[in-house]
Amino acid sequence: MLRIKSLTISYDKKDKKKGVLSEVDVEFKRGKVTVIKGKSGSGKSSLLNVIGLMQTAPGISYKLDEINVSDLNDRERSDFRMNQIGFVFQSSNMLKEFTVKENLMVPMSIVKTIKEAEKKAKELIKYVGLETLENDYPESLSGGEEQRLGVARAIANDGDVILADEPTASLDIENSKKIIDLLSKLAHELGKIVIIASHSDWISNQADEVYKIEKEKLVIIKSSSNEDIYVKKSNKYYQKKDPWNFFKFYAKKRMGNKILNRIFIFVTGLMVAITMLFVDFGKKFIENQNKLMNAISERSIFLKNDVLGLQSKSNTVGSRSFSRSEMKEIESIGNISKLYPYYNFFSSGRSDTGSKSDSAKIVVKDKEEPIIEIDYLNTGGQDSRPGQFSVNPLYDEENFSYLLEYKSNYDLTSGIILTMSLARDLSENPSILIDKKIEITCFVPTKLYESMSTLPSRNGISNKKILVDEFYYKLIKIDSIITGILSKSYESERSVVRESAFLKYDKFIDIINENKDMNLHKDRRFPEKELAPSSLVIFADSVENVPKITSKLQDISSSFNVMPVINDTETIRKNNLFTRRTMTYMSLMFVFITIIMFALLYYFKNRTRRKEIGILKALGFTRLNIIGLSLFEMLKLSFTSFTLSIIFAFALSFLFNLLLFVPIFYITAFSVFLGFLINVIVTVFSGVLPMYFITKIDPVDAIRKIYK
Repeated sequence: MLRIKSLTISYDKKDKKKGVLSEVDVEFKRGKVTVIKGKSGSGKSSLLNVIGLMQTAPGISYKLDEINVSDLNDRERSDFRMNQIGFVFQSSNMLKEFTVKENLMVPMSIVKTIKEAEKKAKELIKYVGLETLENDYPESLSGGEEQRLGVARAIANDGDVILADEPTASLDIENSKKIIDLLSKLAHELGKIVIIASHSDWISNQADEVYKIEKEKLVIIKSSSNEDIYVKKSNKYYQKKDPWNFFKFYAKKRMGNKILNRIFIFVTGLMVAITMLFVDFGKKFIENQNKLMNAISERSIFLKNDVLGLQSKSNTVGSRSFSRSEMKEIESIGNISKLYPYYNFFSSGRSDTGSKSDSAKIVVKDKEEPIIEIDYLNTGGQDSRPGQFSVNPLYDEENFSYLLEYKSNYDLTSGIILTMSLARDLSENPSILIDKKIEITCFVPTKLYESMSTLPSRNGISNKKILVDEFYYKLIKIDSIITGILSKSYESERSVVRESAFLKYDKFIDIINENKDMNLHKDRRFPEKELAPSSLVIFADSVENVPKITSKLQDISSSFNVMPVINDTETIRKNNLFTRRTMTYMSLMFVFITIIMFALLYYFKNRTRRKEIGILKALGFTRLNIIGLSLFEMLKLSFTSFTLSIIFAFALSFLFNLLLFVPIFYITAFSVFLGFLINVIVTVFSGVLPMYFITKIDPVDAIRKIYK
């Protein structure tokens, strides 16, 4: 006997007053045909859906004999549905890609061998009178034939409860009689509990018991006094499942969308092949990239008019500004792409005012609140002692991005870049400085004055005096944002002060021009001169021409100290790392595009399988069974796609290497493994994950609702 108590069904979960059934208690007997009558929308179908565990109803007490169905979890409910419930839908809801016989084999394929399922299917086909149609597809059947097939499927696993929702609604009288005769036979001869939802008076007359839904209650209008007259099954009767047997049968018989599958195989194979190529693309490419990086750094030449021959990197010590004739001669030697006057701003300097109270300062602010303030002692000139700093120009031809330890998300050149030495002077944790406001009060050169200096002595003999140029400075404030901090391995080729900041050249030169002092005095002991560079930064048009330019510069004057910038091993290492990361990011981009593309493709494809999944759940398949089936199907496609990707990868590497005349594409064990991994990821995301969410839906919702 099947007992239902405290059943309430509401269309509005938030407002139970908008219900169709309220606090219903009812019993259904074995060996009886029970009809549920009521107007359309009264709740007949909803009642059957709850009994068939196709729809949930909170608070219900549901028992079949001694089995407390309301206490079962999702897996146990599926097992109960497969073993105890048979559903005959208003429209047959057959799997269109399976024949008559195969549709009957589907619910049996997980609990029987294929041979056993086929034998039982033929018996059922004979039982419902469809012997000549076993190899036909559902779309070729008439309405009556389809419903008879539905009855056969409902008893495929010999369940105790048969539920039929308007099984004759679209049938003529003759076919309706056949269906009702079959259902009556199941009750009266096989002892099933048969419950039919119908508004037909003719069917009610054939029933043993009749209930009618009135005012949200279930009212009995025809009763049978007999109790269960058939011996019930054991409550422990559950057939053992064999999902692997089901996967092989279902995936083999289900044709699927062949065109979509072929697109999946082809495009996934191609995308994975391209990704495999880029994984090891870096080997030869990095060699060429190293040459390019070396060329970029070696094109830079630092030139100082070192009249004292001190061989110092300092821009101001022992130097003299270039004359106009020297500048013209330098520009005329050729193969120079760019020539820049070179200046520095310092934390100390000789002011034209002679004030000793002027001092440099660095203030770091979080928004407008100062968090770091450091004052610097003015020593009156540039030196390399601790507690000093310099601000240097950053040229368009220079790329610091691959030398940075920390960087902002903003344009690096829009603010100030610090060396690690200066950053650590400001904070023990340099990373917190990024994107903070910075105010640098420093000494900017404004004009020159001539001074006498002694040439370095040789063999203890003092050399003659020589004119050098010294700078006058003005204390100014620079406001900016910290956009980057260089790696500690960085060494400036143009400054003796490790604690340095870099400002984009056009901003740097604007500050110079704004603060030039044209008020020159000739009557002093040391005549003043207009500001002019004593150092230049020269960029050659190509690396091959650097030695040529260097030689010509040395020929112009013996006082010229020519210093080409030489790559160090750390720079090369950084370049390699930068290139490898670039290749990795490109590979990941292909992986991401592939996964997203097919996740979307198969997500939309699986939406069309919503009804199919609802039918399988109604037949008693668990969520895990259906997800496992999807995984099985997708892995078959994935392995085919992976094989094709290997073929594509070798073909593309051969073609690209041939066209480029340089072997830069390779297929390695790692790239093959990555290709396999990508296929698996695509499988999970594009096939299994969407199926996981679809299987969470109640079977009745999956079958009836159109996915929007």
